[in-house]
Amino acid sequence: MGVTAHASGRLETLGGFVRVAAAKVLQVCGAQADVVVVMSVYDMREQLGRLEAERLAAMDAGLDANAAYMRELGDELTATRAAYVGLAVTAIASLRGELFGAQLG
Repeated sequence: MGVTAHASGRLETLGGFVRVAAAKVLQVCGAQADVVVVMSVYDMREQLGRLEAERLAAMDAGLDANAAYMRELGDELTATRAAYVGLAVTAIASLRGELFGAQLG
């Protein structure tokens, strides 16, 4: 019941949360580990709101002339929106399954 959003933009379902796999690798005491952030549907909605607010603030500050920044922000908004929709649809389907049982056929 979730979506995995990898740095490559690939999304896949997972149990109730979004896992965002960062492109960077964390090094701790000489060992390497991939950095993974787990987000619920509510966390993803808040992140979407923050990104939309950032886009509006950037436009108010005149950064809409910076094409690279606005394109990157737009790409992040698109990926976050897709992950949020995936989580919401999965949550609705899971709730429906809990309420009415599995659909057969």
